[in-house]
Amino acid sequence: MKHPFWTISMLFILLSSNSPLLFAQNLIPNPSFENWDGTSGQGGNTLDGLDNWYNANGTADHHHTSISGTNLTSLEPCPLGQGNEWCGAPVEGEAVLGCWKGNGLDGTREWAGIQLTSAMTTGNCYKVSFWVQNKEDNPNSLYETNQWGIFFSETMFPTFSPNVADYTNRLDQIVMTDEVVGDTIWHYYEFIYQANAPHQYAYVGYQGNVASSTFTAANPSFTLGFYVWFDLISVTPIEVDLSLSEDITICPGDSVLLEANSNYPVIWSHQNPDTTSSVWIAPQETTTYYVQTQDSTVCTIIDSVVVTVIPETVTEYTDLVCLGSDAFPLASNNSDGNWTGNGIINESLGLFDPNEAGLGTHEISFESSNHCSESFTLLIDILDTPTLNFESDINTGCAPANIHFTDLSQSTGITYHWDFGNGTTSNDVGTTSINYTDPGLYDVQLSVSYSEHCTASLTQDNWIQLGESPFANFTFSPSTITNLEPEVQFENLSSQNINSFSWHFGDGNSSIQMNPHHEYSLPGNYEAQLIVTSPEGCQDSTSQLITVNNQIDFYIPNAFSPNDDGINDSFDVFPAGEITTYQITIFDRWGGTVFQSSKIDEPWDGYIKGKLAPKGIYVYLIEYEFADYINGGLQKGNRSGDMMIMR
Repeated sequence: MKHPFWTISMLFILLSSNSPLLFAQNLIPNPSFENWDGTSGQGGNTLDGLDNWYNANGTADHHHTSISGTNLTSLEPCPLGQGNEWCGAPVEGEAVLGCWKGNGLDGTREWAGIQLTSAMTTGNCYKVSFWVQNKEDNPNSLYETNQWGIFFSETMFPTFSPNVADYTNRLDQIVMTDEVVGDTIWHYYEFIYQANAPHQYAYVGYQGNVASSTFTAANPSFTLGFYVWFDLISVTPIEVDLSLSEDITICPGDSVLLEANSNYPVIWSHQNPDTTSSVWIAPQETTTYYVQTQDSTVCTIIDSVVVTVIPETVTEYTDLVCLGSDAFPLASNNSDGNWTGNGIINESLGLFDPNEAGLGTHEISFESSNHCSESFTLLIDILDTPTLNFESDINTGCAPANIHFTDLSQSTGITYHWDFGNGTTSNDVGTTSINYTDPGLYDVQLSVSYSEHCTASLTQDNWIQLGESPFANFTFSPSTITNLEPEVQFENLSSQNINSFSWHFGDGNSSIQMNPHHEYSLPGNYEAQLIVTSPEGCQDSTSQLITVNNQIDFYIPNAFSPNDDGINDSFDVFPAGEITTYQITIFDRWGGTVFQSSKIDEPWDGYIKGKLAPKGIYVYLIEYEFADYINGGLQKGNRSGDMMIMR
């Protein structure tokens, strides 16, 4: 939206002498020497009857068109080229001031003095002007010089001898002509003077040093010299009415009028300097514009105004925005204005659709209806929808199953939502787990939010495939098993959804038969385990304790023949089962002990104290202990009987 032109006036007012403001008036109260009271003067001082003016040095003269009295000359038409000093015409009004400078280094100077209407301000600048005319105009007897002007002082009379002083060190109190004032023409001179002190007085007349002046003197006689008239003397403060407008702010593309109202020439010092009082400018960026009075001295008055061009505000939309997100409003308040740019589907509400805008960076502009300072450009970067990925430690298996899930996406989101397809969800970040209780096919979905306007979702169909878990069960027979009858028949009672069996009998042997037969070689307690596997790879197992009891029996001969023929020469006992302790005692028919041993592998050789035992009937007693695997601990047992020694 373009805004109306802004106008600013820069007022540089150099007020004229008729201004009611005292500081801008001419500081010379009687600049044209008109305020004469008609008296003829006292003691030859022709300035006595003149208001304000007085003789500061020598006897400067007052001339008037109707004047009488000692040393006063009335003005009248003057024949040119004769060097007359009693005739002439003022520049304005009816009177002039006559000032003389005698020949020589110490020639007399006639200075007319006047008190300024107000003291000068140190450092301030003043426009000083006057008209001056040479009256010694005889071409055959020329007396003309430069360095006519005004000396400013803090005292009513000079504190030094004006006739012989060296003015080199007082140049900061003087304005004077560089040009030689010759012929009979009125010359106008204007100076810019910067006060070096609070001067209250001005002395008008010759202000230079003879040694540095440019002059022509027809005769060096000290009674002769240079004579000029002054008229319309002015000392006016150069001051600026600082009623400038404050620095202003405009919108890009707007124009503004800068105006300097002044009766003193000014120049605008910007890219294209302009000397008109007012200029239209249309800056593209914040610019300082300067305006100054047109002179070449240190008294140049300069002021400025800063025109601030409100910069285009470009900000980045900091939230992530992705394709697939719903449209959302860009405005956070109810600011009046208009939204434009790719993706804007409602210009007044600033409703932005990322899918309408597409991938990439988009410039969205808001132009305020109130002021351009509220306008801005918004950079929105539309990203592609993030790619999600996840894994689980189980994909196929059997229920029930506790399954762990892990997010494998490249970027970590802010919020997560897992849907496991079995009616359960989770908001765990990164990793999570869930227990599936029933068999079936399950879709798993992961939704990740990266910002309010960037959400991605991934659904894996049939990601979890769980079959029905098998049930392992078996029985065995007989119920009582001993080492003497160690054969066991196993019967599989597991569910039907099984395609493999694995039996482990606890003694290091195994089988993959459905109903295996197994024989245990030793008594003891054995854990028999059955592992069943379904077609989906699901397993179940069960175990039962198999106790093979330790049953003891003996093979005992009823006769032997200890005759060293190598056949049945000893009485050997052969036990069946595990015996922990063993002792055999053999008695004769009278009850006497003929043999005793605690070693199973130590038989009786038929000798008694080194002599072959007589044939006949003998009695044996076997005492032993054995492990009871059913009841636990050790059990005692014995066996006795008869046997015969034969020859």
